[in-house]
Amino acid sequence: MIKYFVVLVSTIFLLVVPSIVQAGDPSISFGTVDLKTGMQEEVVIAELNKEYDLEKLTGSSKDSSSWVIKSKVQRSQLYGSISFKNGKLTSVVRYVSPDDQQKGYEFAKAVYGLISQFEKEGNSVCRISVGENNAPQFQARAAFIVCGPKAMRVDIVEGKGTRSGSISEVLGE
Repeated sequence: MIKYFVVLVSTIFLLVVPSIVQAGDPSISFGTVDLKTGMQEEVVIAELNKEYDLEKLTGSSKDSSSWVIKSKVQRSQLYGSISFKNGKLTSVVRYVSPDDQQKGYEFAKAVYGLISQFEKEGNSVCRISVGENNAPQFQARAAFIVCGPKAMRVDIVEGKGTRSGSISEVLGE
């Protein structure tokens, strides 16, 4: 039930928030299916149906529709949602949260808190970067969202039988 609420909120959010246009040809992948806005509804539905179970959401009309993308095996496992208008793909949402809702909540709360603080401080123009360090004993990866003088850093470390992840707020170098 909570996941359906998330789908509904995500769909509403996409309708209310203005589109963000970026250079290039962005896509979101579900398995072997690469989705790009503007694709024909029939093609998207046919391709996704090969790997996933799709459920049309109530409230869809003749000119627009929204669908939930689910596992064919475990139907409660949601992978994302798609929306169409006039037969064209207008939005794609891929869920990247952990299956454990409590872990997802804690992570999302931390990320939201940092981004909210950046915005309150007037640091809303941001850039992103990633880095990694591969050594014989471990692999370390970091992702940065740098907004003005502050950054959010996401670290992932994997080594002999251990894995860890952390989110940090950084000021300065």
